[in-house]
Amino acid sequence: GDKDQAAAVLAWPTGAGLGNTKEARQLDVLAQIINDRLFEKLRAVDGDAYSPSAQSDWPLGFDKGQGYLVVMSQLKPDRIDYFYKLAREIAADLVANPVSDDELRRTLTPMSQMMARASSGNAYWMNQLEGATRDPRYVVAMQTMPLEMLMVTPKELRDLAAKYLVDAKSYAVEVLPGEK
Repeated sequence: GDKDQAAAVLAWPTGAGLGNTKEARQLDVLAQIINDRLFEKLRAVDGDAYSPSAQSDWPLGFDKGQGYLVVMSQLKPDRIDYFYKLAREIAADLVANPVSDDELRRTLTPMSQMMARASSGNAYWMNQLEGATRDPRYVVAMQTMPLEMLMVTPKELRDLAAKYLVDAKSYAVEVLPGEK
């Protein structure tokens, strides 16, 4: 980025493996809700960040740990503390309060549309079935993904937030601009 730009990252450890793909898929929804809230506040309201985002990574190829839910943004160095504060506030709100039915619908509708578009191409199926020749659970994970992801409830999302978005377990990284 520009010489006056920094990057800030806040992450919470999650899980991994094929043993709980429902939780993995629902963390994708939780990450999208965080993403939407970050975007709304940082960019649309405050105009502070160009690229706020959140994502969940639950590696199916590992059996334990290794996963994370991460929020990140490129922003001015003097706004990093504000970014961390806002991300932690969003996490705390998701722990304390279930998302509204309207917010959940606004999150799931585009996710459902994206999944429908992606599943019409070969690359999607090759990606989803990677590893299936060694472990048939990959096929089950692929078949159950739409229901596990799109049938999530506000209570399930709140429970996931309480389980994973624990401030004491989070870790932060920042990249500051420097001299050449």
